[in-house]
Amino acid sequence: MRSPDVIPATKRWLLNGVDFVVDTALGMKIRGRFDRVEGSYEVGADGTRIELAVDTTSIDTGSGIWDGLLRSADSRAPNDHPRVHFTSTHVRELGNGSLRVEGHLEAAGKVEPVAFDAVVNEIDDGLRLEAVATVDRQRLGKSADRFEAFLPATVRLTMHFAL
Repeated sequence: MRSPDVIPATKRWLLNGVDFVVDTALGMKIRGRFDRVEGSYEVGADGTRIELAVDTTSIDTGSGIWDGLLRSADSRAPNDHPRVHFTSTHVRELGNGSLRVEGHLEAAGKVEPVAFDAVVNEIDDGLRLEAVATVDRQRLGKSADRFEAFLPATVRLTMHFAL
């Protein structure tokens, strides 16, 4: 008698924090976090899925100057479109916790395809996902005008997930 195929159980971690470091073209480092986030990292029979949502108005750099600049009234994108949403479409495991992630990023009323490399590590009862991306003027369009001197910039995100 043949035993039925075993379908692996889905394991899901919930996002509970996003920290960032931005290395600007001027050599400045801006560190901070987003206080209002939601999302998940899910592994199951259909592979890995990642979903993230960040309220950009919840940015906290620990610097009144940067927080004020990023939240100011003439910085319209965070006020008009405060939510940035990412949904993976394909996550490929490369070994040793390295991933190639592809998906859609919805920000400022636009949806853009994105791809990036990431590293995921198990920590206690959770996961830490680290990703690096470059932000350039072309991608940001007109909203980049006020930050032109800082671009291109390298953004390092650390996302914390818990069971």
